[in-house]
Amino acid sequence: MFRNRLLVGCAVAAAALIPICPVQAGELVAADTRGGLWLYGAETASRMQLGDLGTEFIGLAFAPDGGLYGLEEDGGLWSIELPSGAAEEVSQGAGPDRFQYRDLAFGDTGQIAILRYNFDTRRSELGRRDLLTGEEEGFAITIPGGSDLDAYAIEPFGGDEFLVMNHRDVYSMSVGQGRATFTGFSFPQVVASALAVDYANARGWVLSDLTDGEPGLQLVAVDGASQGLATETPAYRFPFAVGPRAMAFRPSPGNCPRDPQTLCLQNGRFQLRVEWRDFDGNEGRGMTVLDRSDTAGQFWFFDEDNRELLVKVIDGCGENGHFWVFLAGTTNVEHEFTVTDLATGAEKAYAGALGQPVPTRLDTVAFACGAESGEDN
Repeated sequence: MFRNRLLVGCAVAAAALIPICPVQAGELVAADTRGGLWLYGAETASRMQLGDLGTEFIGLAFAPDGGLYGLEEDGGLWSIELPSGAAEEVSQGAGPDRFQYRDLAFGDTGQIAILRYNFDTRRSELGRRDLLTGEEEGFAITIPGGSDLDAYAIEPFGGDEFLVMNHRDVYSMSVGQGRATFTGFSFPQVVASALAVDYANARGWVLSDLTDGEPGLQLVAVDGASQGLATETPAYRFPFAVGPRAMAFRPSPGNCPRDPQTLCLQNGRFQLRVEWRDFDGNEGRGMTVLDRSDTAGQFWFFDEDNRELLVKVIDGCGENGHFWVFLAGTTNVEHEFTVTDLATGAEKAYAGALGQPVPTRLDTVAFACGAESGEDN
């Protein structure tokens, strides 16, 4: 799962021998129990300290504009400067006497989702907070299938949806709605306390207790599988005193958004989406099938086991100077399939009529290879 890639562009402070490194998009940032801020090589077994936060955070999250925010257990929300780790308080929580705050995440529109534990109801709640005023609203108990979900971590899941995780299972939930839906993803081998996801590459990381019974924590790399998230070899191992407590993954700017309705191919250069309309006039967006391929993917409309469209984006630059788009399907509902080249802004749409089989597309001049070219051939 890991590709060898060095963390480059870092200077070293001679006095402390601590790497001073700008945080690159696509890296994992974590805060430890002593207030340290760390950068982890997501694809190498390496880590380096960025700075000292001066306080302990229970949650970390990147905003859509790239800014990093931290959440304290008493609800304090802080803006964190990178790479120094200098933190400034933005707003305060409702108080440690009523709630224990656990995590935060940003939605696509910049709204802040807050996960907290209510001491009065003895249940987890998911709601939102205004970044400027600090006001909190819309909190609802996280209830999957009628039973309580003692949740510890959240991640954005596209639109107003968020992933909500207890120690072993992952659910999806909208802010203000008290019902969580099991996603099918589980961590049967670990007891997880934090989650970070890289949707573009179908991978993620969880913090968990050590599985060999020894005291301490481990950072476990996981990758997308057809039946949930399969754990891989632990990437890092820590004693309790210095283990990370919160973490966040910073997606690459300009690459595909973290959205289950979007397929990202060719290292995130191409964004693929599909909209459909059935015979009864119902409309929706196709959902992607979790896959590790960087050149091909599938969409479903009504049932995840019923795949509707298969698409490939092939690098034909060495052949004719273009990326090729191949499309096939097994549906007769109306649809429009859109491919966007995020390097140039060029866009192409492939449509299918209601009641007609999907026409096979073999477009070998779909997009020019040069990033400087905005031509849509």
